[in-house]
Amino acid sequence: MRLLAFLILIFAGAVDLVLGQAVMTTTPVPSVAPSPSPAGTPTKFRPILMSTGPTGLINEVNRGSLAEQNPNPEAVMFYCVVNKKGKVVSSATYRELPGSEPLARQIRHDVENSSFVPALYNSKPVDAVYYGAATFSVLQGRPRFRIFSNQETAELTAENDFIGPQPVYGGESKFLGLHYPKKADGKTNGIAELNLQIDQEGNLKRISVEYEYPSGSGFGEAALADFMGAKFVPAFRNGEPVECTIRLPVYYQAPPR
Repeated sequence: MRLLAFLILIFAGAVDLVLGQAVMTTTPVPSVAPSPSPAGTPTKFRPILMSTGPTGLINEVNRGSLAEQNPNPEAVMFYCVVNKKGKVVSSATYRELPGSEPLARQIRHDVENSSFVPALYNSKPVDAVYYGAATFSVLQGRPRFRIFSNQETAELTAENDFIGPQPVYGGESKFLGLHYPKKADGKTNGIAELNLQIDQEGNLKRISVEYEYPSGSGFGEAALADFMGAKFVPAFRNGEPVECTIRLPVYYQAPPR
């Protein structure tokens, strides 16, 4: 269902939008930053934001090359771990539409060298995880590439100014990355989809497993253990931190043999 929503999204509207940030097809404009704190008060929370400069992911991707490889609509989800200096330390793509390998390949190549504005949690730079969705299409002969800072179907379809919550690594957060389950066979990649309720202070209020595959292989249990006690940079809507409920896909790769 999410991927079908992407197809609808690709053909909607005429302006390129990065949720939480506005970026035109060729000329970047300033990002929509979180609302400023009162004078003299440090910013408490800031989500990871894409740089709108030449090394920002939105400007790194070669639209012309994508159009040459595949003129049909493409869409893919991705995540990247961004450290407190704004550097990407790891990333992956997943849930791509059929035929979207050129876009997925470009995202995998370019995201590692892209610059981001690091997250703030309790007024301090932190390592955190950015979740995004990228779409590409050619409309009336013009390539259109967009990146959204969330992976929620309803938010993507409506093109809302919404940035999803971002897990914080270490410190006050008990999230320390993903740990492949011992119960699994050590050769199979797996997925668990979590239902998360996160308040406007980034506290995890509720967590449950919606789905896991392969069933009974321990991926759901692993995801619960990995995210239990996690702290988040809260979701932002229209520049303000908000409480939200999301479904978060968590992918586990079998360890190298």
